Amino acid sequence: MYLMTNLDALLEFMARIRCCAYVASLNAAREVAVDGKSVIETMNELLRDADARRGLRFLLLAAKYLGKQLAESEIK
Repeated sequence: MYLMTNLDALLEFMARIRCCAYVASLNAAREVAVDGKSVIETMNELLRDADARRGLRFLLLAAKYLGKQLAESEIK
């Protein structure tokens, strides 16, 4: 329900991310999934990568914002 009432804000937020970034992310994830490395090895490599850290930070901040908005909507 919350997402439907705030769909405009969500769509505006998502529109700021380039479509090619989505495609590149999915392709990279697919390549990593078939490289045979363990999850721990993959996480170690990715956490050393500046782009991966930047993307993870973006996702965490988006989750934080969404959680804050959900909490505020429950109070009202």
